[in-house]
Amino acid sequence: KQWYQRRVRVEPAHGVRSLSFQGDIITVGACKTSLMFYDVRKRAYITDHHSSPIRRQLKHGFVAETWDYHMHRTAFYPLSNSHVISIMTHCYDDSGLRLFAAGGPLTLELVGNYAAVWE
Repeated sequence: KQWYQRRVRVEPAHGVRSLSFQGDIITVGACKTSLMFYDVRKRAYITDHHSSPIRRQLKHGFVAETWDYHMHRTAFYPLSNSHVISIMTHCYDDSGLRLFAAGGPLTLELVGNYAAVWE
């Protein structure tokens, strides 16, 4: 057998936080509450009709507005808190039709969570 390594590229600002495998599809959980889908057979992300990778941007999670939150937001993300939440885990149900995703703030000082089921 011949073994090879293939890197699945993700935009640097997103960063990979979780992976799951469903048949020939790798689902990538990332920062900024996003999920992306990579087709192993085609060696490419699944794209829309504009040839852009399909990225499911999930709704904002909860982040407690503590002192640390305000200091972090002012220093790093002055415009929005949408990039604070990361998808840390996700999995498909046995049928492969529903996807559970959960996560929270990437920064240790922040308190919060995110959870959703996609059908």
